[in-house]
Formats: sequence, structure tokens, C-alpha cells
Amino acid sequence: MHLFHSKTIGRCSEGNFAAEFFAALTAKGNAETRTQSLQKQGGVKLNDYFNQNDAEQIAFYRVPKALFTEEKYRSLSTNSKMLYGLLLDRMSLSVKNGWIDPQGRVYQFFTVQQVQELLNFGHEKICRLFAELSAADLIERKRQGQGKASIIYLKKFL
Repeated sequence: MHLFHSKTIGRCSEGNFAAEFFAALTAKGNAETRTQSLQKQGGVKLNDYFNQNDAEQIAFYRVPKALFTEEKYRSLSTNSKMLYGLLLDRMSLSVKNGWIDPQGRVYQFFTVQQVQELLNFGHEKICRLFAELSAADLIERKRQGQGKASIIYLKKFL
């Protein structure tokens, strides 16, 4: 980590370089001491580093690379791509629940409120994300009526 910007070093005279260098070290040390103190008090918790055994123990949402590389999906927002990844993740749950229509298509229920909780966006933004996916022909939503969750059919991206 660089303690000084090159302009700072350039304007230091020989007499005050040591003083400025010591001041920078002291400031860095004070920041580290404050961080350690907060950690001990439970205020700030720094994340641990990953080690070689951690990767297999983490659950991931999978977002298809095609949504980022295929020209027809370039206009989709990153947030709508993330929503598609969440919908993909829920497909296995839908199969386990037996949510398969007479044509053999798997469907799911994923309310706007549930998506809001996961993505931490407002109602209108979630509705726009669903609309983006519909416009890109990645999902089809069938309304069931007032107060009932829409049926969502996830479409293949290739």
C-alpha cells in the first residue's frame, strides 16, 4: 500500500519528509488500532479470506453466461439477469412440488414480494424486471386473478 501520493513525496523537503512519513505511518496505525478495537467490541466485523476448502461449501445462484454474451440479451439489465438466475434456481423446487402443467412445462410461483425481499428493490422495480424478462421472451407470466400469485413459466435462453 502506498503511503504517499507521488506529488506529496515530490514536494517534501528533506527536513520534513521524515515527519510526514512518520505521520502517515501513525495515521495508518491508528486506523488499524481503531478497526481492531471495534472488532473486539463487536462493532465492525471484517470478513475472513477464502481458503482452498471453502468453494465447495458455498451455495451459488447460477446466471447463464449467454445472458451476458448473446446479442439478443445485451439490452437486459443486470438486475433482470439476476432475477432470471433466481428463477432458474427455483426450477428444481417446482419439479419437487410437482408443478408441471398438462403440456409437461414446469411452472413456478414467485411473488413480487418474495423477489423484493431477495433483491431489496421496490415493487415497481421488480415489476419492471419481470417485464424485461417477458419482453426478452425468457418468461411467460399468467395471471390467476386478484390476490393470487401469477404462474411463471421459465423459457430457455438458447
